[in-house]
Amino acid sequence: MSDNQTLVLLPGLHGSVRLFDPLVRHLRQVAPRLNLLPLPLPAGGTQAYVAMAAPLIERLAPLGPVSLLAESFSGPLALHLAASPRLRVERLILAASFCGTPVPSLLALLPMRPLFAFRVPKPAIRHFLAGAAATAAMLDSIRTEIQAVRGKVLARRLRSVLALRPDACPLPTACKTLLLQAQHDALLPWEAQSELQRRLPEAQVEWIDGPHLLLQIRPADCAQRIAAFLAAP
Repeated sequence: MSDNQTLVLLPGLHGSVRLFDPLVRHLRQVAPRLNLLPLPLPAGGTQAYVAMAAPLIERLAPLGPVSLLAESFSGPLALHLAASPRLRVERLILAASFCGTPVPSLLALLPMRPLFAFRVPKPAIRHFLAGAAATAAMLDSIRTEIQAVRGKVLARRLRSVLALRPDACPLPTACKTLLLQAQHDALLPWEAQSELQRRLPEAQVEWIDGPHLLLQIRPADCAQRIAAFLAAP
């Protein structure tokens, strides 16, 4: 691993970077020479993937070669970034992510903002996101991050997911790719996981014994696999 290798971390639907803290701690232990750059998602505009990619390209272009780690919602965004001729993306890591909408298209008919008007129940967070092993403190942290985002922003992001088609996601051609897949993902159906693997047949695939929020609930395991992937020739 080179001394100046930079790994950009892109978060899930909540869009903030505080939930990366456990992973960052482990990465600093196993890859101390790696430059870590957690970036929050742009909160303005339509929240369409192409629109969100534009300010991130402006932010990352002066850095030179970078690697990307994208969690869940940010996977399609990272695919757009990796395809940009203005960026030099050397390696791409998609954690519990997708390239087509992983939820029924009928949800697009529902009003989105009311869904985020109330506090998310902890049992729902545990079931869909964090799994049985999540601590009470982790559940609190996840709910805090979700509730900190304006409902209209979350609704727009969900609309972007509902509109997502696999053939609309550009495929990386100049960078190696790692897929971190969750063995017990209660949020992403198997069809979404297998579609991502089918669309990226050259990708290295690592299945991890954990829930959808792999990077938060299995940070040590994820850090080891990420560091090994980035260090490989």
